[in-house]
Amino acid sequence: GGILVLNDKLDDNWNRDDKVPLSNFPLSLFSLDNDTLIIQLHVEHNQLFVDLHIKKTPIVRWRSRLIAPPYGADLALLVPTADDFGNPESITIHSAWWGWHAPLPPPNE
Repeated sequence: GGILVLNDKLDDNWNRDDKVPLSNFPLSLFSLDNDTLIIQLHVEHNQLFVDLHIKKTPIVRWRSRLIAPPYGADLALLVPTADDFGNPESITIHSAWWGWHAPLPPPNE
């Protein structure tokens, strides 16, 4: 059992949350194993969607409240080091690749 809650924060306001059963995720996501995380942006009718894949396995898609950036715009991935209450959180990124990737199949919505 268990649920992962996905949400976005824009101008200090939280959006609606999307709840995803943990059974959708590989067990290694919450263990000490290293995984390949692919975050793929998808634009449809000027709406920005974020697809999350682990080891090329589609996990979840959620709709961002942001307007899709124009093609070629600068993008940044921000990884917070503290939660909303200032409590430290840690993450280890062993390597990163940034660029075009062939579209992967969308996760079940």
